[in-house]
Amino acid sequence: MENRIYILSACDAWAGHDSMRIQGVTTDETMLHAMLAAKIVAGEMEYGGFSGGDAYQLFIQDFVNKKVDYNKLQYGFVQTCENAQMDNPQSYDASLGIGDAYEELAHEKAIHAVMSLELDTHSFLYSTVEIRSDNDYLCFHIPGFCDRDRLETTDEYREFVEGLDESEINVNVSTYCVGEGESEDATDQELAAVLEYPEEIDDEYGIDKILDDFFSFYYEAEQEY
Repeated sequence: MENRIYILSACDAWAGHDSMRIQGVTTDETMLHAMLAAKIVAGEMEYGGFSGGDAYQLFIQDFVNKKVDYNKLQYGFVQTCENAQMDNPQSYDASLGIGDAYEELAHEKAIHAVMSLELDTHSFLYSTVEIRSDNDYLCFHIPGFCDRDRLETTDEYREFVEGLDESEINVNVSTYCVGEGESEDATDQELAAVLEYPEEIDDEYGIDKILDDFFSFYYEAEQEY
């Protein structure tokens, strides 16, 4: 994820704050420059004391030479700020308690997501599937149990063997049960929750492995004649 946020605003000739109107927000500097170029071409902003085609040519010259200067903008203003991230304490003011607040909000979000599954009234099954060919590896998750027939219906498997001529395919499957009561295959919501909040779900309901399985087969692409 990009660490810098760019905010492009249109404004009056004096760049007065009360005249600022946000035109676009991006973390991609090239996208910012594309927005600037479009505004200059449209005559909505000027650059380097020029307007229209002359302004555009000067802007492109600076862009190519990596010397774009936002101070050369007229009727436009670029503001930059850090994209605050928990793993980068320098991107926010720790003295404000933002880190603690973030952790608390994340915890509350996780608890709400877990409790909304209502796993005290039912349980669900999902499998972690690991596929190995001669030269590749893939791990993914699916609802319910997984055997070869089920494997071959998944988009993940089809993409895995796409372009593969022939290979030994080895498959490890671990199947888990989560919750209490009668079991059904995991819904999309349940599978997404257990992948995003495994610790919280394990603490509240337990994630129990009920099966380890292994099978292998020889894959050979169908020949077209």
